[in-house]
Amino acid sequence: MSQKDIAKKFSHNFIYTFLTYDENYHRHSPLLSIYLSIFEKFNLNDFLIRFINLQIAPICSIIFFKTLKIKFKNVNENYLFIFSLIFFLSPTVRSLAIWPDSRLFGFTLFIVSIYYFLLFEQQKLIKFALLNTFFLAASSYLSPNFSIFSILFLISYI
Repeated sequence: MSQKDIAKKFSHNFIYTFLTYDENYHRHSPLLSIYLSIFEKFNLNDFLIRFINLQIAPICSIIFFKTLKIKFKNVNENYLFIFSLIFFLSPTVRSLAIWPDSRLFGFTLFIVSIYYFLLFEQQKLIKFALLNTFFLAASSYLSPNFSIFSILFLISYI
């Protein structure tokens, strides 16, 4: 069953589809299907959905730029900005921006978790450790690939 079919099912009967999501044998988190079902509810065409989803790549670059500014304080911000645009060169990011996929959302949340981790290293405030953990857990839920970093962060916190 395609992602679009599952999103349509969510838009027509949310509770039933949510409770029987495992019967769809789909690799993606139900959050992506729920996100896409909002667009299905309003009958938006695929081009508009892709255009909206395409905005995640610039958001990812902005968050990455802010993260680089924390880590590399002595480097010229113009260089950091140019380096943060590297995501636009990645074929994976570009294709996932056009074809909605939970990995791009997970990747974006993972970068946010790194941002809060660096703030924690700088200021040693527990709120940054909690935010890091929250965003890492959310990114791991959307894309399990990022769950391995919980070990790295745990070792750093200990």
